[in-house]
Amino acid sequence: MSKSFEENTKDFYKELNGKCDPKRLLFIAEQGIFLKEPLFNYDKIKDHEFVVDISIINNQFFLINNDKQYNRLKYFKDYQLVSNVHTSEYYENGIFSLIIINKFFIDKLLSEKDEDFIRKIREANEIEFYLLYLYNYSHIYTKTFILFFPNNYDEYIIPDIKFEIFKYFYSNTHKYLLDDFVKMNENNMINIIKKIIEKYGKDINILNYCLDIIKQYNLEIKSIYGYRVPMNHSFEVLKYYSDKI
Repeated sequence: MSKSFEENTKDFYKELNGKCDPKRLLFIAEQGIFLKEPLFNYDKIKDHEFVVDISIINNQFFLINNDKQYNRLKYFKDYQLVSNVHTSEYYENGIFSLIIINKFFIDKLLSEKDEDFIRKIREANEIEFYLLYLYNYSHIYTKTFILFFPNNYDEYIIPDIKFEIFKYFYSNTHKYLLDDFVKMNENNMINIIKKIIEKYGKDINILNYCLDIIKQYNLEIKSIYGYRVPMNHSFEVLKYYSDKI
């Protein structure tokens, strides 16, 4: 008799916080779990190649820290995977949008010879997103960088802030960028928070950040495509945050 996602999730985190056998974790994950946050927070597993499989299967962000993980990612280039967690965001952007960009990954891409793989990585995000990292890691000069960005944005259009979000939650640098962006756009804050919840709420830490902003500014967030919280989480988590947001 197959177990529910909730039961599998309990088994997964028990193993993750216990013996942390990568093969066992992958087996459980393949049955369907609710992966509440990226696995780089768990030292025993964060550098194992199965982090890529587990994260992709269950629609969660992940880091590429070494060659084994990078090569494992390339395995998925031609693999038609169906995620255990069905969300519109997943189908819109695909598995390569789940990659948390770091210096190792950028350096590997710059020496990559597989043009089809590069194209699929490129198509997963806006070109400006990658330019920010190239600039961040000093691969392009300022005069080149600014050529790709407009002088100003329409106040009612929310620019892509994936770079700011990834820096805030998955890096030890430039954490102020996201806070500054939210504060500077107070008139559009509700739409900004809705967008963050919709696209990045699969990570429970990002949900908590949004909840703090909602409380701080007394915001009223209406449903997002018929639900209040992304369907990446267990029923217990969904109920808690749906009541709070």
